[in-house]
Amino acid sequence: MDLKQVELIKGSSSALYGGDTIAGIINLVSKQPGREPEFSAILNATHKGAADVSAWYGARSEKAGVTMLITHNTQQAYDVDGDGFTDLPTFRLINLNPRLFWYLNEETTIVAGVNLTVDDRTGGDIRAIKEGPTPAHLFTERNQSNRTFTTFQLDRRFDEKGVLRIKNSVNWFNRTITLPGSQFVGRQVASFSEVSYLLPTAHHTTVFGGNAWTDQFTETNAQPQTGPRNYAYTTLVWARSCRMIGN
Repeated sequence: MDLKQVELIKGSSSALYGGDTIAGIINLVSKQPGREPEFSAILNATHKGAADVSAWYGARSEKAGVTMLITHNTQQAYDVDGDGFTDLPTFRLINLNPRLFWYLNEETTIVAGVNLTVDDRTGGDIRAIKEGPTPAHLFTERNQSNRTFTTFQLDRRFDEKGVLRIKNSVNWFNRTITLPGSQFVGRQVASFSEVSYLLPTAHHTTVFGGNAWTDQFTETNAQPQTGPRNYAYTTLVWARSCRMIGN
């Protein structure tokens, strides 16, 4: 509901989007608030025990705007083929995503937002999920995760020619996977920052920029036989891209 458009860019785009984009990218563009307030909602239910409620709101004034996306999704444990194990796990997923827009002037725009996601799902033996575990029906796998990430973007135009863009996102992700007799608990903190400057001329458009990734993972209850699978790394990239326009 927060999706404005989907852009498919074929071919190598490494200079603009990093080394992982050697075959092209799919760019998902979020909605922005319009002059007229907009509200939409979706209610959905299925015969297999799923229920979804989603709502999106957007509005803006001369100097500020806001969008809000709220979703709540549930699924009951469902055994499609009757083998006693879930083909659809039971889960509850909640997502909250507010974004604020500041239009400081005709040349400068700031967008800041936060996304909160809580996901709790359990699959396995259908009787163990619905009636509780017994020696004959014991196996379940529970996956609990929560994610919080922030977004920030500043766009500044200079004399209707150059465009400076600054972007940043920080992500906190926690996951717990519980099986009979074992449990995995991990925490990840990652960030992405980017600065770029677009300079159009009569026959060329040139983009200068750089970005930085950080990623740190910590396993908080590692098993003695495997040890902690922790890691941390930082990646810095600088690039220049030039495209010819016309003849």
